[in-house]
Amino acid sequence: MFFCWRDNCSDANFSKPLPIFTAKWSGAASKHEPLVRVDAAFNYILTHPRVFIINERQLNLTERTTWTTARNILFERALAEERHQGWHWAYYNFCDGDIRTTCPLTKSLLNTSHVNEDGLVIAVHFRSLISIQQHLTNKAKTNQCFILMDAFLLSVSPAIGVVAGMGAPILFDGLLTQIVYHIDAIFNAFHRDALSFILPYCSRYDKRSWWSSQAILVFRSLCLYGHVIQFNGVHITAQKHREYPRNGDPWQIDRDMNLVPRSLTSLQTYMKSERIVSALILRHYGGWSLAATSDECRHRHTSVNPVNCTVSGGKIRQKS
Repeated sequence: MFFCWRDNCSDANFSKPLPIFTAKWSGAASKHEPLVRVDAAFNYILTHPRVFIINERQLNLTERTTWTTARNILFERALAEERHQGWHWAYYNFCDGDIRTTCPLTKSLLNTSHVNEDGLVIAVHFRSLISIQQHLTNKAKTNQCFILMDAFLLSVSPAIGVVAGMGAPILFDGLLTQIVYHIDAIFNAFHRDALSFILPYCSRYDKRSWWSSQAILVFRSLCLYGHVIQFNGVHITAQKHREYPRNGDPWQIDRDMNLVPRSLTSLQTYMKSERIVSALILRHYGGWSLAATSDECRHRHTSVNPVNCTVSGGKIRQKS
């Protein structure tokens, strides 16, 4: 999903879906079977991959909106479309519309002889997605960056997926994934079942700094700690921002919002500094699910007051 300012990208609304058959998404699924097929098969379900692009002009706003409000509008539009179509998205991918990306690992992942064991976790599915895309569009060339990101998300299943080039350095050459937590908002992919722990964005401090809404999201993501994964196969290489409010310390946030579970408050100060948790060995990682989240988070940190952004308990949005 992309939100675009003015004329830096074209309107697409929800693109016309191309029907494909997708393997049932679970930890029990074989990593050696293709994610997608063009024909029906046992344990594969009919799906409709779609992309949503909205331009600022489509919102018909009476005044210029903030980044936070724009992302929340995009979020609500996607939820509404989800209800309309009758099936859930796997991930909600939010991306600023003014970035450029490169994918330095695509060639190696498409070449079997150049892939290590961790790379194979993603490479098999990446190749199947490339093949299916070329079959459906009848084009030899496709946008491999976005397809590679899809392969990463659906193969690894992080709670939040981000890409390289957003602040956290790559620990060492050749590392495919690493665990992070202090994440920039340039590109964030949120697991469908993780939405209630982190969204919607909080606009409480937008007059002071637009960065604070992401700081609040980082604090709330403590319920997902250890499952925020940076994928180093996609790099952001450039971004051009317009001017926006960013005054003061974005981490100066009132303590009346219940953003962090009581058992995790000792980590709250730690989250303000940009550090890397660890390199990740993909073949040892089982992915994130609600079962990996504490009872405290599930029962007390899944609902947000839309006015003051106070966090409380609530019904968790799950896939049907």
